[in-house]
Amino acid sequence: MRILPLLLSFLPCASLSAQQVFSYGDDNVLPTVTPQGADHATVAVNSYGDVYVAWQGTWSGNTHMVEGMLMQYTGNDQWEFDANNLHILGDMSLHLISQDESCSKPDVVALPDGSFSVAWHRIDRSGLGLSRLEISRIQVRDAQGNLHTTPVIDRRAIGVGFTADSAIISGFAGIMVDLVDLEDGSVAAVYAHETSSVSQPNGDVHREYDLRLTRIDWDLAPGTPGFISAPVTLVSNLPIDNTLAYPLNGGQVLPDIEIDDNQDLIVAYEEFWLDGHGGVSGQTLGQIVVKRFAGFGAVVPFQLLDTDTFTNHFRRHQRRPNLATSRLDTQNTVSMTWVDDEVVLWKSNSILSRQITYSTPGASTVDNLYWENSVFHEDTHATIVHGPQHQRYTLGARFLINSVKILLGHSTQTDMVVVPTAVTTSKRPAAQLVEFPAGSGQFNLFMCYEGSDSGNPQNFLVHLVVFRVP
Repeated sequence: MRILPLLLSFLPCASLSAQQVFSYGDDNVLPTVTPQGADHATVAVNSYGDVYVAWQGTWSGNTHMVEGMLMQYTGNDQWEFDANNLHILGDMSLHLISQDESCSKPDVVALPDGSFSVAWHRIDRSGLGLSRLEISRIQVRDAQGNLHTTPVIDRRAIGVGFTADSAIISGFAGIMVDLVDLEDGSVAAVYAHETSSVSQPNGDVHREYDLRLTRIDWDLAPGTPGFISAPVTLVSNLPIDNTLAYPLNGGQVLPDIEIDDNQDLIVAYEEFWLDGHGGVSGQTLGQIVVKRFAGFGAVVPFQLLDTDTFTNHFRRHQRRPNLATSRLDTQNTVSMTWVDDEVVLWKSNSILSRQITYSTPGASTVDNLYWENSVFHEDTHATIVHGPQHQRYTLGARFLINSVKILLGHSTQTDMVVVPTAVTTSKRPAAQLVEFPAGSGQFNLFMCYEGSDSGNPQNFLVHLVVFRVP
């Protein structure tokens, strides 16, 4: 396995008491105000090259705070950040909905004006009350494209975002919001709302979810009519069952959303249906579902146009779908990766990737994308990036004997490379492939990940690195 030849150098991470400058290949450790580590990072890059990373920091157990950090591009292949650009976005200690609440699992997207929108969940962990979806915006530059001295954060208060949906049952799935830039000053959020949970005599649990969609228009003043649209249900009665013998942990449904070349909505999500759910007999089925819906501007918005389903082994959980697309390729395509989660005690997860090409409704085609799974090691936490021509890169974490490495797969076994990271245990990559500067034909891979040398999640911190792509 060769090492990714994109790394230029590793430099020691400077103290955040002063301004920190970095360039290509420098591995940057991002700070957290929480005592038990940081993880679940997401990354977005605007057209100016500014980078925003959002993540959850852990206070104790499953009690989290959502944080974010801005890295400003200052020219000459350099980015800058300091402690003043660390933002507390979702503060669970405010107890706004519950004495047992948590702010977690954020997502971030860049908008055309260079600002960033971040959404997260404020979950009532007791399950006795409703949870909610919150959102904020970070304005980085003025109308002329000049950097603000201090970013402008649009939010209800420090640690509180604007409420995008206040009537969500998080349930077992945990809401798991994903954002997409609609390219008109607004963003759309897709997320899960639990509608049913029924325990079975054998200890299994049958659950159902609605997949909701709402739109936030940042061209309108927060609180004015139309700023946040009423939620729309894209999918109903979505099954996420759980077996007593192999209980799952963490988020479920895990919707991911993109818009295609026609401004239609592409949504991927998980399903797992057990024999007997709803009184129906049949083969237990785990699958990833990818649906294309007519966009907000269509004559009939949200009309279902295409459905594709993906499974590797019917009786296993198909997990963690991730979508990517590009305006720069010649066809209307979207790439997708997911994890095949084996339902056995000695589980060994594997990664699969596909490309979907859309034409007329109902006529999508699917092609395999490359990832070489190991016979001996577990591959998981897959993500994918998508550029013009043949730039389809799958990234994932491989669990080795004494370490966890991030790998990148392209088109052949010789293209399976180890991405250089600064710690022994490197997990959960999130990445964007960006043409930068715009119109240059030069692409950069912006990647964040979580990890530590100890392998103890309480020591995990979020890292950011920028690679030149040949």
